[in-house]
Amino acid sequence: ANTAQQVVTHYNLGLQPQRIDPGPYSSDYAPFWVNGRTAIGLAEDMNGDRNPAYHSAADSLSLFNLPYYRRMSQWAVATLLHALYS
Repeated sequence: ANTAQQVVTHYNLGLQPQRIDPGPYSSDYAPFWVNGRTAIGLAEDMNGDRNPAYHSAADSLSLFNLPYYRRMSQWAVATLLHALYS
């Protein structure tokens, strides 16, 4: 998690990560934590301004904030690379 937060700053990605530790046990990555593994979950903003059709039949690509997801993808790849090569 520390590496992920440092990557956002280092590459000036314009994201504002929030570290929630421990994260929600209803998440897809909770089984990793339960088994003593490291897992980082990246999700869109959880402050009420997410895609209004999230997880519904009305969801479509036209509702995605593509520049935001580009930055999120850059963040994920850069974090992985830093973790692998540090």
